[in-house]
Amino acid sequence: MRKYVSFPTIALVHGLLLGSVMAENISVPLTSPDLSQKLFTQARTALKRQEFDKAIDILHRILSVDPKFIQVRFALGEAYLRLKKYDQATYHFKLVLAQNIPPQIARIIRKHLSFINRQKIWQISYGGNITPQSNANGGSHESVVLIGGIPFKLNESSLAQSGLSINANGAVVIAPQLNGDIYGHFKLYASGNYLPSSKQLNFNVGGEAGLSLKQKTNHYSLGLGYKKQFFDRAPYSDTLELWGRWQKLLTNNLNWSGQAVIAKTDFENLTGNEYDFTLSQSLNYEHDANIGFNLASTLSYTRSRSQKNDKANVGLTVTTRHSLPHYFTINPHVTAGYDHYFQKNGIFNKKRKNLKFGTGLKITNSKFKILDFAPYIQYNFEYKHSNISLYSTQNHSVSLGLTAKF
Repeated sequence: MRKYVSFPTIALVHGLLLGSVMAENISVPLTSPDLSQKLFTQARTALKRQEFDKAIDILHRILSVDPKFIQVRFALGEAYLRLKKYDQATYHFKLVLAQNIPPQIARIIRKHLSFINRQKIWQISYGGNITPQSNANGGSHESVVLIGGIPFKLNESSLAQSGLSINANGAVVIAPQLNGDIYGHFKLYASGNYLPSSKQLNFNVGGEAGLSLKQKTNHYSLGLGYKKQFFDRAPYSDTLELWGRWQKLLTNNLNWSGQAVIAKTDFENLTGNEYDFTLSQSLNYEHDANIGFNLASTLSYTRSRSQKNDKANVGLTVTTRHSLPHYFTINPHVTAGYDHYFQKNGIFNKKRKNLKFGTGLKITNSKFKILDFAPYIQYNFEYKHSNISLYSTQNHSVSLGLTAKF
């Protein structure tokens, strides 16, 4: 399934790292230096014996006290790499790369990241969450709205209702090497959402096919995608996409990724279709082992022939990462967006404009794992203000779910 190539031995690399890093005093000692060094010695011994799971447990114990222990981060990257857990290895290597480390260590890490970039021949991902939320149906909080200057009272189904949402997703990606730096890209995926209060089941199934160019740590892809959406178990829409994606390591600290998508959607019970163009990109900056920043922007335009709801959207999300003692990582985020509709609403006789704001916090503890995934808890608040009061909403939600262990 995967080709495996040799890389510098763990003992040699750790010798370089320990000598150079300690000489430059860029690690922060633990509360108990004797204990930390004793544990680290045990971990290195386990690595030499290829007891990688044992080494990982010991190394995580050290990080639980001091997330800045750079030698431990590097050793974790090596251990996960040898276990072919490439996402976890990448996570720790990038945190080390963001430090003020010697150039020879940075070169070794870049070689590892380049190797990882070419090894993801098979990928299987899955996840899910259970989310109580205050506005599960996306309803308005306004009980009376003005239509043509005349007040109308809304029925209960149009108002905000609290409820529970159960979500799940999974995907399989195959990327065989075709020739040199050229790889294939084949993906099958599915996602679902169930609302117990109304017994409503919505789900999507789809696939992608394309080509990827992998050059060192950079990754560029182009292809076609298809998605079929089911609403309340019944077919709702079919979408055909042309997409392009990229991932690029700009500096030791900065990663750039994004995608551009052109999509055509046909609806089951409506004449006409919709054309969408979406451009999204993300800049991820790892300041050090304790903190990182992610800045993600989205621009989209929808041409709607079926409902004449042509609209443009811009959005921005800022997320930070804070690695804390005792295995905790927290990720606060803030979002903002604006929707502009180009045709007048047929009922309210005005062009709709929405301002959207959101904030939230995700807390993960990597000590616990379920099938190699770490559980998390996340709180989100979303507020949308529209010049048409019917479309003004707000929603509080708390999610319990699984994320990739790191």
